[in-house]
Amino acid sequence: MRYSIMLQLVVVTTLIMVASGAFFAWLQNRPRLEPFEGSQVGYAFLVAAAAEASPSYQAAPAPP
Repeated sequence: MRYSIMLQLVVVTTLIMVASGAFFAWLQNRPRLEPFEGSQVGYAFLVAAAAEASPSYQAAPAPP
């Protein structure tokens, strides 16, 4: 009986490790997404937040 419990632990641990390895391999090799048009939304938010915090703040031009 104790060997069946040990075998179950080994099988479960092996399956978890194999599944984790497959998941991380997929993460490393998945296709890259093309950047979308609104990629500077974060920059606009930071400028608005800085302008609200300090009325004398002058924003630099957006990066290309």
